[in-house]
Amino acid sequence: GNLLSVSWEKPHTNSAWIIGNVYRIDNLLDAETVETEEDTVKTTIKIKRRYMDSDIQQKIILYPGFPFIDFENEINWKQQGNDREGVPMLRVNFNVNMKNQKTFFEVPFGTVQRETLPKEYPALRWAGFNSGNYWVSLLNRDKYGYHIDGNNLSLTLLRNAYEPDAVTDSGLHKISYRLFFGRSDVLQVTKAAWEYNIPPLVISGKALPEEFYPFKIKGNILPTCFKKALGRDSYILRMVEICGRKQKVTVECAKPVKKIYLADMVERRKDRIKKGSGNIIQLNVSPFEILTLDMEF
Repeated sequence: GNLLSVSWEKPHTNSAWIIGNVYRIDNLLDAETVETEEDTVKTTIKIKRRYMDSDIQQKIILYPGFPFIDFENEINWKQQGNDREGVPMLRVNFNVNMKNQKTFFEVPFGTVQRETLPKEYPALRWAGFNSGNYWVSLLNRDKYGYHIDGNNLSLTLLRNAYEPDAVTDSGLHKISYRLFFGRSDVLQVTKAAWEYNIPPLVISGKALPEEFYPFKIKGNILPTCFKKALGRDSYILRMVEICGRKQKVTVECAKPVKKIYLADMVERRKDRIKKGSGNIIQLNVSPFEILTLDMEF
C-alpha cells in the first residue's frame, strides 16, 4: 500500500487530454530518510524521497482507534513531458486483498459501480472496493482521477503533459489523501469523505445548547445543503438517498414551521407537506431519491 510510482507514457498527440500507453513504470521504493514521531494523539512517519530532479516529502499519520490513515505530501515536481520521452505521471497505489470485490466511485448525489478494468475513471471525493459489508476506500481532497486494475486502486497525483502546456503540474504541491477501511456502507463512506474535505473549525467560545440547532435528521439519508431559498422568505433543505433502499426519514425542526413544501431541483414548489406534532416532518424516501424541502418559519 501507498506505493508511489512514476508512469511514463509514450509520446502522443493531445497529451493534455489523453492518457497514452505506458512504456515504463518507476516504483519509488527507496527513501533518503525515515523518521517517526509519536504523541498522545497520533504516530507520524516522515519519509523523504527523491526522483530525478523532484523532491517528495511525505507524512503517514496513524490514529489509534480510528479506521483510517492519513497521507500528507509536499512535492516539488520538476519532471517535464516532451515529445521524446513522453509524459510523466505520478500515482499512488494500494493493493487490496479482497475476494469478489465491487468497485464504487462517488458521483454527484450518489455513487456508481464500475468494472475493475485497467482504466482511469473520474470520481468526486472517493473511490473504493466493497466486499459484503467491508469497505476499503481512498478519499481525496482535490485529485479526481482513479486508476483501477483488478485489486489495485490508484490515485493520480501529478501529470506533466507537453502540449499545449509543457509545465502543467511543475512546481510545489501539497497533496493529501486518506485510506478509509472497515465495516461500513456507502452512506458512511460518503460521510467520511465529506468530513475529510470539510474538517471542523476550532474556535473559542461556548457551544450553543441543542435547542438552538435548526433541525435534527433521523434516517439513513445524506443532507447536502441548507440554504436560503431563491426569491422567497423560506429555507431549502436538500437530502439524497444513496444506499438504493426505501427509507423513513424524520426531520425535527427546532423552530415552529409555518409551511413545508416539496420542491424540485430549481426550488419550484410542488406539493405541500403536512407536518406532524411538535414540528416533526415524517417522509418516505424512494431509492436514490433527491429530496428538496422548502420550509417557512
